[in-house]
Amino acid sequence: MENQLPSVKEVEKQLTAEAHVERVGFDTSGLTAWDSGLLTFVIKIRDLSTVKKIQFNSEGLPEGARRLLRLASAVPERKGARK
Repeated sequence: MENQLPSVKEVEKQLTAEAHVERVGFDTSGLTAWDSGLLTFVIKIRDLSTVKKIQFNSEGLPEGARRLLRLASAVPERKGARK
């Protein structure tokens, strides 16, 4: 929460520059606290990975974040729900 997350655009640049990226994962072993910003970032990286056909691995995330990620993915968004 004190340190800023990397920019999704910067991650996208790195994934594009590296021609042989096969998997995206996370190492949060030193993370002591997190907020919804982490989950928002992870969802954007997951979506980017899907578009670029890169395997997405959430195992390195805190259990609570993995649980919320599964929940966010469980039910597709309804059309017009954001209006």
